[in-house]
Amino acid sequence: MRLMFLALVLVEAFLALALLFVQKTRRVYPGFGLWTLGESLGAVAYLLFALRGHAPDWVSFIAANTLLNLSTVVRLHGTCRFLDVRTPTWPWYAVPVLSLVVVAFLHYAVHLAPWRTFTAGLLTAAPALHMAGLVIRRRERGHRLFSVVIGAVMAAFGALVIVQGVSALLSPGYSVLGATTLMQGTLLAAVVLHPTLTMAFLALNSARVEGELAVAEAGLRDTIADLQRTIAEVKTLKGLLPICARCKKVRDDTGYWTQIEVFVRDRSEAEFSHAICPDCARQLYPEYLDD
Repeated sequence: MRLMFLALVLVEAFLALALLFVQKTRRVYPGFGLWTLGESLGAVAYLLFALRGHAPDWVSFIAANTLLNLSTVVRLHGTCRFLDVRTPTWPWYAVPVLSLVVVAFLHYAVHLAPWRTFTAGLLTAAPALHMAGLVIRRRERGHRLFSVVIGAVMAAFGALVIVQGVSALLSPGYSVLGATTLMQGTLLAAVVLHPTLTMAFLALNSARVEGELAVAEAGLRDTIADLQRTIAEVKTLKGLLPICARCKKVRDDTGYWTQIEVFVRDRSEAEFSHAICPDCARQLYPEYLDD
């Protein structure tokens, strides 16, 4: 059993480093850093579990369960921020405090180890199941089925923690480091499910990035189309323009004759201001010109 806990330490530590790497090198969203913190807390919690028999009980029992509850609540907080859920998350931080009090009471006052594990499991499963419900209800646009699958993975994590607690109640002569088949099976499932849970969150982040890229590409295509239309209109000024030899009106594509000023203004950003050139001024107003 100690080897199982050590395996979970390695898994959680690796996942925390992976999340940190993605956070530093890729596009991430609010709440991602909280997930990284949650993975780190989970690694420390499982390390304390593995130290049972070599560390004081308040470290390997009380602190370990409290940190495990806190890691799940931090992940829930990160998920709420990621999904932009307008729900206060601070009441959930009472769960680790409750775990600290209940586990300490069951360990020191009444010495009920199975119930201690079962209660700690319920308090860990509650935020995990709530997190799964949020992901399923707030399905990412364009990835609805994908979000449901990810929510199901998160729910499976919460259910696994409950199964671990129930296995403690059903195991005669229960010991946390005891090598019962049921406890070994649940811990082995946890080793497999933990990376799946984190990969699910990474997949949610990637799905959002892809969605934003798709919107940006659509906007870019519209911009390119507008530019092409503008260029096409500007090019009409470079072709052969039928112009009246007398009044200088220009015939457009529809056959309508219009003033050259209006024609150019409608097809470009040019504006006209009227003046008189020197040649015309000498013809029309010779009396106003100096010799």
